[in-house]
Amino acid sequence: MRHPAHPSTPTRSRRPLAHRLVAVLGSALLGVTALGLPAGAAPVPDGEEADDDAPPVVVPGSAATDTGAAPDQGGTIGSVGSSPTFHLSNSPTGASPRQVIFGRTGDEVFIADTDGNGTDEMIVRRGAEFHVSGSGGSAVTTHRFVYGRAGDEVFFGDWDGDGVDTPAVRRGNTFLVRNENSAGFATSSFDYGRVGDEVHVGDYDADGLDTIAIRRGIQIHVRNTLTSGPASVQWPYGRATDSVLVGDTDGDGTDTFHVRRGSTVYVSDSHGETTADRTFTFAAAYDVAILGDWDGNGTDTIGARAADRSSWGRCAPLSLGQSRYDTGLTDRVSMAVAENWSTSWATFTVCERVPGSEAYRERWSTSARIGANGTARPGQPAAWHTYRTPTGAYSVTESFGLYDPGTALDHRILTPYSRWGGTPGRNYNQYYDASSPSMANTMPDENMWRLAHTRGGDYRQGAVINYNRPPDSPIREGMGYAIFLHANPVATAGCIAIPEHLVSRYLRETQPGDTMLLGVRDHLFG
Repeated sequence: MRHPAHPSTPTRSRRPLAHRLVAVLGSALLGVTALGLPAGAAPVPDGEEADDDAPPVVVPGSAATDTGAAPDQGGTIGSVGSSPTFHLSNSPTGASPRQVIFGRTGDEVFIADTDGNGTDEMIVRRGAEFHVSGSGGSAVTTHRFVYGRAGDEVFFGDWDGDGVDTPAVRRGNTFLVRNENSAGFATSSFDYGRVGDEVHVGDYDADGLDTIAIRRGIQIHVRNTLTSGPASVQWPYGRATDSVLVGDTDGDGTDTFHVRRGSTVYVSDSHGETTADRTFTFAAAYDVAILGDWDGNGTDTIGARAADRSSWGRCAPLSLGQSRYDTGLTDRVSMAVAENWSTSWATFTVCERVPGSEAYRERWSTSARIGANGTARPGQPAAWHTYRTPTGAYSVTESFGLYDPGTALDHRILTPYSRWGGTPGRNYNQYYDASSPSMANTMPDENMWRLAHTRGGDYRQGAVINYNRPPDSPIREGMGYAIFLHANPVATAGCIAIPEHLVSRYLRETQPGDTMLLGVRDHLFG
């Protein structure tokens, strides 16, 4: 809404497969696509092997934190938003954990058995260099090597059945597998899934070899060979917003999928099940849960990587579960938070979920303007006639503007025909094309083309907040329409307004279905 004119793991010869990766959240439910490019040796350049004769070094902790975009986490256990403190338990229920400190705040960390002794280690990656800890969570680096490029997604697995976990990198949907923990060429390569799929590594058929599974929404697609092709087996499990852990928690040699919700882990001991076999509680919801064989007994047990609370910033109430409104555990929650019901000022903050946990770190924030008359209380009309911004949590699925800033949202380029309906009837609170072009004021319908060319350029860029409209709710005439995030930060008729370059940044970073939380601080976070 534009501004108003006036204010008013297993017991066998090989080590247990415990190097499981905390899941990055899934995307929309889709079928598997695997392109059949031929497997074969493929180079993974850009690295030189580290000096293996160098003495062991301790990887010290530090307070360094990444304030830029979080990298694609892939197989990492947390990253930005996670501390170097780990709590590891040898009990199947997480009892009596011990604390280990390894690496730095924000490091990418992997869990794997890189020496084949049956006990998992922690591995830190900085750039393209990997620092391997001693077995069972030792804080001392015992080995270093370089592989791949700094921006690669990396996964560890026992790809050849020799009991030693080694890296594979994913570029696009191509996996480049190496069977040594050293710099060099890939041993083999194959294509599987789609770019952006959530990847999990495991021995899913107890044959001693790790393979790839992907997760989309609630569907799990397992392939039991390191080749291109369709899934060997697939089934639905859990919810799309769940964090998923893979490991062998009953010691039978087969890695299975477990769901983590809050502090509860739902354990499944076989594939194809849609219900859990047992549950247990461990760690805070804002910590990152991990599975590993910390004592070499052939069974994976739980651990946690503690959250870096200093990265939460204004997103701390989300991390602590204090929101009165369900934000859906989406990857990003953006908030326009006012300090009282009558002010037209708010703080706009973009919060990014820490992979594998329910914590959110502050991505960026700015001052914002909202309704000239402040914020509507729950259930009250918003926008035109009230000049108030609605309260609640709403999805964002589409956007508009004079140009495409590079967004994944359904983006509409405005034309002289572009309108947003405010007149009761079939066009109320939705986009439509007028029968003729015009720069006239068409209120109560909004002439979006005109509002993109005013001096303030309100609609040069904007995101549609799904208040009083599908997919969040049916449209109710009279409850308000055209609630947007848009440019030109002056008091509005109900929208959220921030500078145009930040609207463009928001559009570039946002994915369909991300959440927008609107309201007054004391009401939102009870």
